[in-house]
Amino acid sequence: MLDGDISLHQVQPGLYPGLVSDASDNPMSMDLFHHVRTCTLEDLETALSPIDFWYSYALPMAHNVEAVKYAICALGGAHRAFKSHHVKEHPGPQELQHVAFYQYNQAIRCVKSIMDTATERDMEVILTCCVIFISVENLHGRYTESIRHFKAGTSLLISLMNKRSQLVDFPNEGSYSRAGITPKFLDDIAQALCRLGNDVWGYIRKMIAPDLNFYATTATDLLYGTAAFTSVSEAEESFHNVSKLFEAHTAVSLREMVIWIQNQDSENHPEMAFMPPQAPENHHIGPSEGLQSMFRNWSKRFDLFRLHLDENRTTSQEILRTRALAVDQALWSGWLKCKIWADYQQEDYEEILRRAEALVELDAFRSSPVFAFDGSLILSLAIPCVSSMDCDIQWRTIRLLRSFWRREGIWDSQELADILEAMMIATSRGRV
Repeated sequence: MLDGDISLHQVQPGLYPGLVSDASDNPMSMDLFHHVRTCTLEDLETALSPIDFWYSYALPMAHNVEAVKYAICALGGAHRAFKSHHVKEHPGPQELQHVAFYQYNQAIRCVKSIMDTATERDMEVILTCCVIFISVENLHGRYTESIRHFKAGTSLLISLMNKRSQLVDFPNEGSYSRAGITPKFLDDIAQALCRLGNDVWGYIRKMIAPDLNFYATTATDLLYGTAAFTSVSEAEESFHNVSKLFEAHTAVSLREMVIWIQNQDSENHPEMAFMPPQAPENHHIGPSEGLQSMFRNWSKRFDLFRLHLDENRTTSQEILRTRALAVDQALWSGWLKCKIWADYQQEDYEEILRRAEALVELDAFRSSPVFAFDGSLILSLAIPCVSSMDCDIQWRTIRLLRSFWRREGIWDSQELADILEAMMIATSRGRV
């Protein structure tokens, strides 16, 4: 998580913490801190992970924990540069950039200094900084470094959650100790890293911490109700529980498949080390019948929620989140009809793109570049372009990606459009 410095070359959020002088005595640092409060958090509200991590932990800690203060200021600098770069403006005074890089290096050094003798309270600081470091690296486009922080953070988090499950030295829920770490903090971090982990899987085709899906699945009856969801937050929580249960199920299935392969006579069939020619029927990538039933139930409740949603009487963020969830619904609905991505039907691609276009037409997408800690829109749009054989669908997807500037974790709409366009051109010229 801490290898190397950077060089120059759904709880409703509460009120902003007061901008007090103890955040920093450096005017430029205060400027970066203020940018996070007033601009960066506005972007982060469009992410899948709950915004209350930033309001409940990151910002309050930044006022009295040196490492977090430095990390938050570094985040402000990275976000300001990201915004300026995409609209082709100068990223700001060179001196301000120096300050931002200095803040990041100082945050790294502060975390390093407490790691060897870290208390449980220090672990809370380390994990908070880890989430911020991931954001900073993603904003700079240093995805390898971001994934390194993610691996270290999830490893530490799982070890702490294992310790909690053994009931060793953890305070009761709702209590707080200066020497300890609260269970709710671990749960909130697990929610954020779990969703980001699924994005990373789509990027490197490898689950870094599949067990995190078990820890991050909240105990809720939202999966089993029948009435319309009462809010988009409730619909999101329920959908992401289904998604995390699927990821957890997949991790277990793949482990069982590895054991099954190891029990076969692979000497005469070396290909079995990669993919068994006839795997048992219960070893598949698709959701189990139980999970499919959960999704269908969720989908009915979400349809009822959308039916009664009056967009003229709700906030722009609620509309954005509802339309984003509608894209996920279309993706899953099409996916459940097929055994592999290539089995998608033309009408399924059309529905995904239609809903994505309805989302992207919102002012929140077209007004300025947006950075979200995680998300599903950009990864969802890769599916029609990669798996469809229809050139019109593929180019329509690329044009849609080019029509907005959004980075969701390690997925950037403009970068993905470049990759997909290069793939299309190479294919048309017979190079692949």
